[in-house]
Amino acid sequence: MNQFSLFLAKYFKKFIPEFFLNSLIVNASKGKGDKLEITLTIGCAMMCEYCPQTLIRNISSSRNLKRKMDFEEFKEFINNVSKSTEILWTGYSEPLAHEDFDKYVLYLDNEGYKQSISTTMFGRRKTENFMTKFANFGFVTFHLPDDKNLMKLNVSKRYLTTLEEAIRFQCKYNKENVYYLVFGNDFHPEIRDLIDKLNKEKVIDPSKIEVRSHLHSRNDAVDVSLIDGKERSKNKNIISKNKKYYCSYKRLNQGVLMPDGDVNICCHDYSLDFSIGNLKNNNLKNLYKQKKLVNSGFINGQSSLCGKCEYYKPL
Repeated sequence: MNQFSLFLAKYFKKFIPEFFLNSLIVNASKGKGDKLEITLTIGCAMMCEYCPQTLIRNISSSRNLKRKMDFEEFKEFINNVSKSTEILWTGYSEPLAHEDFDKYVLYLDNEGYKQSISTTMFGRRKTENFMTKFANFGFVTFHLPDDKNLMKLNVSKRYLTTLEEAIRFQCKYNKENVYYLVFGNDFHPEIRDLIDKLNKEKVIDPSKIEVRSHLHSRNDAVDVSLIDGKERSKNKNIISKNKKYYCSYKRLNQGVLMPDGDVNICCHDYSLDFSIGNLKNNNLKNLYKQKKLVNSGFINGQSSLCGKCEYYKPL
């Protein structure tokens, strides 16, 4: 349906009423099924060189934003989220950093929400161990240290032991949906040894191993040449008044829930430029209609919000 919306918007935009065209473009900018990423804490222990953590910390401090989510407020927010919405433990920071991460996951599991996670496996001792005990994630991505220390994570014996336990446990229940990701040329040598060992033992699925040699620019907040070494100019979208624009990354129904209940537009906006609303007093389905975004001039290229993003494309 989303591809059909894009087709109609591209080739029939001159013949479609404005309000209907806007609706098609918003739909074409969405992925399959509503998702909600959750940021339990602002600020991450890993200061990865390819992640704009300094930016989001500075923005948070300057605006005096709430830094950590409260569980009772979280339950209020979730009351406004349909159970058909997939919960993604990703967002702007490591989910295991919140001391009550396990409490949040178990609550959602009991309420019947589908959940998935991307984790470095570096958090609190309790939450790290939780990954060796909870088997109900839809998918698990282990985002792991690289061989150039771009992640800034200390690969200790304890870390390796817990990581191995978590991988073995998750693969026991969900092997086909467990992924292993590194940004850079290769995994940290000890991580590579662990992966090779588990692969030899047929614990893991080798097709799920990804060494990623490219970066998303996070709306031009990241130097993408850090990974592949190729110099690139800043993203400068030349906006035309006669064109319509959409999100080719299809993130308009995958916002990021912040500790105060705000839903930020997407995971690429580390400057927190655009909240589509707050879940204290809004239903997520209504927020994903993106009326606020349409009114901001997003579709007509008049908003500076996504102007630097490589996924902001003309029809």
